[in-house]
Amino acid sequence: KGFRGLDAVSQFWDRAIATSTIRIQTHESFVAGLESAHVLTLTTSFPNGVKVGVHGIFTYRVNEAGKLVHLRGYWQMADARVEKP
Repeated sequence: KGFRGLDAVSQFWDRAIATSTIRIQTHESFVAGLESAHVLTLTTSFPNGVKVGVHGIFTYRVNEAGKLVHLRGYWQMADARVEKP
């Protein structure tokens, strides 16, 4: 169901993003006005050495000032690739 609201997104960022490194491989990108959609593979490397890779579609919307106002990712956890050290 994702993370909704500033508190939930902040907690997700602090737990999953801020302490890890993310490699982004772009396969395709599409832009329409202030929105874009990208077919990406994200590989997240965690401090404990575990790597998790997901392949999916990620959408972004910015406002007139170019600031991100909306982000969505579509992928299946069941399809995630997990590599343990």
